[in-house]
This record gives sequence, structure tokens and C-alpha cells, in this order.
Amino acid sequence: MKHFLITTAVFFTITAQTAFAEGCDHGFAPSTPDHIALMEAIKLREDANYLRAQAALRALDRQAPQNFCVLYELGRVAINLEEFNAAIESLSVAAEIATPEDHSKQAIHNILGYTYLKTKQYDPAISNFETQQANPTFLTLPDATKTKVYNNTGFAYLTTRQFEKAQKNFEKAMRLGSKLAKSNLEVVQSMLAVQRAGNKDIPGIYGVALFSTRDEKAAKTARLRMAERLAVAPSKLHLFRRDSGLITATYGSNISYAKAEEILAEIKAQGLNGANIVATSYWGEVQAK
Repeated sequence: MKHFLITTAVFFTITAQTAFAEGCDHGFAPSTPDHIALMEAIKLREDANYLRAQAALRALDRQAPQNFCVLYELGRVAINLEEFNAAIESLSVAAEIATPEDHSKQAIHNILGYTYLKTKQYDPAISNFETQQANPTFLTLPDATKTKVYNNTGFAYLTTRQFEKAQKNFEKAMRLGSKLAKSNLEVVQSMLAVQRAGNKDIPGIYGVALFSTRDEKAAKTARLRMAERLAVAPSKLHLFRRDSGLITATYGSNISYAKAEEILAEIKAQGLNGANIVATSYWGEVQAK
């Protein structure tokens, strides 16, 4: 019997952005032992030697407590190690002692807000993003940094269902050329349309991706099996050919994001892992028969 590879489709429509600005290389007089130690720790972080970088920074923090750059770098390393509570602790102190120069170079509140996002603490995340935008130095930041702040603020508002505020931030990010903001803005617009209509069943651009394969025949066979597993009519499942050549099966096609969320929840309740919401309007549909 010939076997075909069926790969799980992994897509994520609503997305935040990593928040890091440049490394912090000030705070000590140049060429002093503490400054050299800081630069060595930053080099370790940049080389992904996170545990060694963390140990070096902790030692430096004991020697020179309440130093913005040391605390900032400790927070960054903690994020790299996914020690988010430790990151919040270090970055919160750094934000309290930050100078205008620190704000203009490191966008500290964006990084702190991003860390709160990682722990699903959306209210303090929003508070930090808004504080970053309100800072007098914000408009002097590079466009790439401002884009991250707008995208992350929009993401936090979208996740908490504050759609109008999310829309404003994604629009600002789009004006700076963000492609990520475009896809997130489409989600917001779909959710607002549902809100205005009071009906999830209005048309949209989404579906729920179930699996992908490069073999069309295998995709058609797997579609029938998947319909049986989900106890739905085969007509509910669609096949799309993507630019990469992969054929992706979706539950639903051109539905609202809210309806896709509802379907996704039902699928997960049946124990099917790996499904995710995708925009189907950019793909060509494959005849299922």
C-alpha cells in the first residue's frame, strides 16, 4: 500500500511582534571593568548562550545594583529563557529608573508590555504599550520599533475584544508598511462586521485549516475520512491549493473570523489538535471530487 505524507497545517492569523530594540551598552564608563563585563554578557546573549549571559548579568547586578542596562539585559535574557515572571521583575525596575535616553533607545515599555502578553496579562500589557506611545520620545523611535509598538498594542486590544482600538493601532502600523498589521486588521474588520450585523454567519475570508499534503489524491481521500471523523457532511470541508503547492483542507470557506473561532472550538473539543484559522480567500479552491 502506498503511503502519503499528511502534514498538519500550522497558521496563526492574530500575531504579536517580538519587542526587542538594540542592546543596551551604556550605564558604565567605557572600558571600565563593569562596562567590559556588560559587553561580554551582551555578546553571550547574542550568541544564544543565555544561561552564561544570565549568570554574568546576575553577578554584575550584585556589584552594581539598580543599573538600567544590567536590568534591561537581565529581562531580555529571561525572555529568551521563557522565564517571563523574572523578566517582568527585572524590566519593571528598569522602567522605573529609566532615563529619557533609555526610553529613546530601548523602548522599555514595549518590551515590558510584550512580556506581559506572553503571560496573557493583557491589562498591564496594554498599560505599558500606551505608556510607550505617550512617551515624548516615541515619535523619534525608528519606524521598525514604532511598528512593533502599534502591532503589539493592536494585538492586546484585539485579544481583549476592544476592536475599535485595535483597528486604530493596526492602521498606524500599516501606514509604516507592516504586512503583519494587514492580516491582523482583516481579523478586526471581520469581527467588527459581525458585531454590527449581530450574526456570525455573514461572509468573510476565513476557514479552519485541518491538514495539508502535496498529493491531491491523498488530500481528497483524507478529506472524506476527516468529514467522517468530525461527523459532518463532506461538503463542509474544502480543499485549497496554496502558492507553495501544498493542498490544505479547511472546515468552512469564506466565513467570518467569529464563525471560524466557533468551529475551531468545536474541533478542539473533539480532540483534534493542530487545526488553526486561516484566510482562504487568497488560495485557489481544488475540486473535491
